[in-house]
Order: sequence, then structure tokens, then C-alpha cells
Amino acid sequence: MRRLLSIFVFLLLLMPFSNHAQVLKPIHISTSTKDLGNGTFLLSVDFKIDPPFHVYSQKPGNDDVLPTALKFKTSGDYELIGALQEVGNLKNENDPNFGMALRYYENKLSLQQKVKLKKPKASISADLEYMTCDDHQCLPPKYETYTFTLTGTPAQAETASTNTATIDTAKTTAVDTTLKTTTDTAKTAPISTSSDDTGANDPWWKILLNGMLAGLIAIFMPCVFPMIPLTVSFFTKRSGTKAQGVRNALLYGGSMILLFVSLGFLVGNSLNAWASSAFFNLIFFVVFIIFAISFLGAFEIVLPNWIIQKSSDNESKGGLIGIFFMAFTMVLVSFSCTGPFITWAINVKSASPFAAAIAMFGFGFMFSLPFMFFAFFPGWLQSLPKSGSWLNSIKVAFGFIELAAAFKFLSNVDQAYHWQILPREVFLVIWIVIFALLGFYLLGKIRLHADDDLPLNDYGKPYLTVTRLLFSILAFCFTIYLVPGLWGAPLKIISGFPPPVTYTEGKWNNNVGSHASSSAAADTKVGGFETEEGPHGLRVFRDYATALKAAKVVHKPIFVDFTGYSCVNCRKMEESVWSEDAVLKQLQNDYVVVSLFVDDREKLPTDQQAKDADGNLMTTKGQLYTNLQITRFNKNAQPYYVLMDENENVLNTPSPANFKVAEFAQFLTDGVSKYKK
Repeated sequence: MRRLLSIFVFLLLLMPFSNHAQVLKPIHISTSTKDLGNGTFLLSVDFKIDPPFHVYSQKPGNDDVLPTALKFKTSGDYELIGALQEVGNLKNENDPNFGMALRYYENKLSLQQKVKLKKPKASISADLEYMTCDDHQCLPPKYETYTFTLTGTPAQAETASTNTATIDTAKTTAVDTTLKTTTDTAKTAPISTSSDDTGANDPWWKILLNGMLAGLIAIFMPCVFPMIPLTVSFFTKRSGTKAQGVRNALLYGGSMILLFVSLGFLVGNSLNAWASSAFFNLIFFVVFIIFAISFLGAFEIVLPNWIIQKSSDNESKGGLIGIFFMAFTMVLVSFSCTGPFITWAINVKSASPFAAAIAMFGFGFMFSLPFMFFAFFPGWLQSLPKSGSWLNSIKVAFGFIELAAAFKFLSNVDQAYHWQILPREVFLVIWIVIFALLGFYLLGKIRLHADDDLPLNDYGKPYLTVTRLLFSILAFCFTIYLVPGLWGAPLKIISGFPPPVTYTEGKWNNNVGSHASSSAAADTKVGGFETEEGPHGLRVFRDYATALKAAKVVHKPIFVDFTGYSCVNCRKMEESVWSEDAVLKQLQNDYVVVSLFVDDREKLPTDQQAKDADGNLMTTKGQLYTNLQITRFNKNAQPYYVLMDENENVLNTPSPANFKVAEFAQFLTDGVSKYKK
């Protein structure tokens, strides 16, 4: 049973804890050819770029930015004439994602290449790569292949010809992104219930740093740290010279990086599109509980011995293969400690294997760095702190943190299904108790199975190290900070993790009723239609059609809030941006607010259920709202804010999460100005 449990947990860790998959397709590409005569053609790859996105030039101005490139495969059937040309309105302006001036194109870009036939018929293949960004986000790089099939006379002299050109249309149909003004639910797109914490992908350097931080912490786990001097000593003794020892250590570290990067590619295309579903949130809750209990010392999670033994047996082969399997064995043996940090590293805001691989490169680099560093300077091994009970204390401390994190996943499911088993007060009480116990543990007041006694001072009395004292102070400060949240304090530092302030005992607003506030009953209505209490006392609708009707009565624009119960940054926006006067007053006075939860699992009445384009029946409100966002706006990332009039005309460019209060307030002001024109 224990073996089966270990395998089960290991397989689950191959799924990234990402609930950020999104349908962002701002680039529409078509191809064309033009016969220039004399066997010469102009091949074009044309970009139609949706505002506010842009793509970069072939020479963007910085090596860290992926340039747009069109690479033609070598063939004896044709030859390239001149260099690839860019046709469009080139800009050289500051890019907020990278903090520097870069060259890029907006709206339109055409890549044009002249070719000359050497044979009467040629099939020309070209690999296109590009990266799309706006002022707040960069999407994962795209890699696509296009094929041009040309027929003509490869004459050297000017001759009249009847050359014809055809192109492979497999990838030339542009996507029609014109906003529809109807909400016909019979015409639907594939359903996705994902929510995005930022409404954006993190830039590559943030993904890399996230992975590096996870790898750095993993080094100090009890099943990793003691292996550093043992492994380095093995290299120095096994190698005939210092140079050989350094080479072997580099191969060892490089092998570990390769293994972790491969893992990133493996999981980058896995099940993250479903990771915000109730099933997976419950699975993640169980997995985090299992790891927390293991870290606290109840049992040890280990992979089956036959897996580790199989890898270990290959170490004796020597050479590169032997070193590779040494690294592989180290990765497997350390799994019980590194597993949670691997999932943390892969928890990037992108569904692409490229982004996951960047995260795992950072993890693998930091994880392998001590092994390589001390191989260069073996004399410095003496400066390493000795292994001891302090390593177990770190592991136990992370056990408490894992336990607290587990309840976030359970909270997501609880809100989506309206179970009301984990309202805000209960959630905060659990966290208060956990972090208070962590503080007492660090003070040495609580001892677990694997803990040693505190060290003794010169007088033979147990004493507390300064490090443990400082971390215990931090734990108690955080515990006390949480307490006012029981009575409605916003807790902005952790906004997005606890349930929202409206999800409390006796005050839960579900979709079939409304919370009766202390205000008069008439105050709960807008335009004669019943509302529910939203963040900061806002009156909000949960039904799109009702919000439209109310807007026509009160003659105000509509603030459409595509949100999700499991969306962390949706809560952060509500608690740290909506709460500011510059924003809150406009939402209260100038707009009809409707919040549509894309992961709401409440069942739709039978007469409101409809099928999507694939024939799948939409049975929940979340599916209906997800479909609305995709079909109307070609997006399914949350939070996503749309301002429109009562006739569903969009007033300005919709906004993802934007934590700059002044900018978001201006976004609302612009909407009102456009509405009044």
C-alpha cells in the first residue's frame, strides 16, 4: 500500500499546480505569393495583430527578447534573393515588460522574401517564430511551419510565362475576432473553466527566478544538504586530477539540469488546462496534506526501491553514462524532499512547455550549483554547517506551510460548489492556529518525533539560536496580523488566498438568493432588479441578462467582471484596487456591476442549458459564463474587465488585472466618457 501511495503521489507531481491556462490569440497569420516574373516570386507571411499586443522586429534591440524570425529550409529547388524584409510601421519605444526601448510592430506586419525557382516546381518550407506582448504581459513564444508550393518556369531571360502559385492553406485562415452583439448560446467555443491569476503570462525572468528560488530552498532539505560533501568528496577521490574532478562535477550538475528541464517539457503540455477543476483542486488538497504530514515526521515518502536501484545499477558503467545515472539517482532519492518545490517551480503562468522548462532550468541550476561550486573549491567544504537537527527543523517548518497551503485548494472547491464548509472565518482560524503552532515550534515549545534537544550553552542550559528566534517572531507577527481578518479586515498582504470578505458565516451570497444587509431593502435593488452584496458593499449582479436590463433602466454603463472563485488575483484586485476611493466610488455611482464566475458549479435550469459547438451540454453557470467570455471576447483569462453600454457596445479596450490604482481608475473614467458621447 505504501508503495502504491508513493507512486500515486509521484505521478500527481508531474501535473503543474497551474490554474492559468488561457485562450489568448491576438495574432492572426495568413500567407500569400506574388509572381514577379522570370521564375521569381515574393513570399509573404502577414500578421494581423489585435490591440494592444505587438510583435518584435528581427532585431528588437536586446538579446533577451525573442526576435521575430522566418527561417527557410535549404533546398536545391530554389534560391533566396536578398534578405528577409519587414513591412509595417516600426516603433522604437519603451517596453514596460523589459524596461527598455525595443523595436516592435503593432496592428500589421508583413515578412517578405524573394525566391527564384531552380526547378519547374518547388515546395518551400519556412519555420516562423515570434513572441507576442502588450504593456502588461508576454505570451509564450510561438513556433509554426508554413509551406509554399510554387510552379513556374525557371528561365534566366525575361519571358512571358503563365506561372501559377499555390500555397498550403493549412495555416492561412485568419481568425475572425469581430465582437458579436448577441449572446446566442447555441454558438459556442470549447469550454474551459480556467482562471488566470494575473490575466497575463509572467515574463521569462520572473519564471526563471521563481524556479531558482524553489531550487535554492530545496537544497536545505535533509535528504539533499548532507549529500553535498559526500558527492563532492566522491568526485575528488575518483578523479585523478583536480581538472578531472571539476569536469565530472560539471557533467553531474549539467545532467541534473537536463533532467529537470526535461521534466518541465514533459509537464508543460499536461493537464494544466483542467487544474482549476474541482476534482484536481481536491487532489491537490490531498497531495499537500500528505506532504505536510510527511514533512512533520509521520512517515517518509519514498519512491519504490526498484526504480532507484535500477538507476543506481547504471552508475557503475563509468564515463558520461555513469555520471548521468548518478545525477538521476540523486534526483530520485531526493524526491521526498524536493517534490513540493518542483511543483512550486512549475507553477508558472503559462501553459507552454517552454515556460515550464525555463522554470525547471532555474530550479536545476540552483539545485546543482553547490555540487559544482564545491568541486571547484573543495577546501570550502569545511565552511558548510554540519548536518544536524536544524535540517529537520527546516523540513518541519515547511510542513506547517504545506498544511496551510492545502486549505487554499479546498477553499477553491468550497466556493465553487457553495458548500460553506470553509467560510472566511474558518479558513483564517485554521491559518491562525497553524502559524501560531509554527511559532511555538520554532521556540522549541513543541517537539516532534525526529527533533533533537535544543543545544546547550556554556552553563549546560538549553538555548534558542538567534535564527530560530527571528523566524518565530515572524511567525507570531503573521499570526497576529491574521486575527483582525476574522472581523472583516482586508488583509491585503495575503489578498486572494483567503475566501473573500463576502464569503462568511451567515453572510454567504449564493446565486439563488441575496444577503440582506443592514441597509433598507430598497437599497439592494438597481433599476428595480435584485442584486447581491459584493466586495466593499457594492451591489452586484450575478446574471448577465439581468444586468443588461438594469442598465437600460438606470442609463449607466456596465462593468462586466469575468472572475473565478479559484482566481487569486481576482481577489487581489477586489481587495487592493477596488477598495480605493478612486475606483470604488466610480463602481458605486457610475456603473452597473455584474460579476460572472467562470468556475461556478451551480446547475442551470433545464430550459437554460444549451450545447456548445462540439455538442457538449453546458449544465453549469460557470460553463455558460466561460462560453460567453470566449465567444464574445476570445479570452478566457481571469480577471478580465469589460466596459460596455446597455446595447453591449464595448466602450474601450478591456483590461486584465492592473494593480496600479490610478491606471485602473482612468480605465473606468474613460468608459464613462465614451458612454456619455
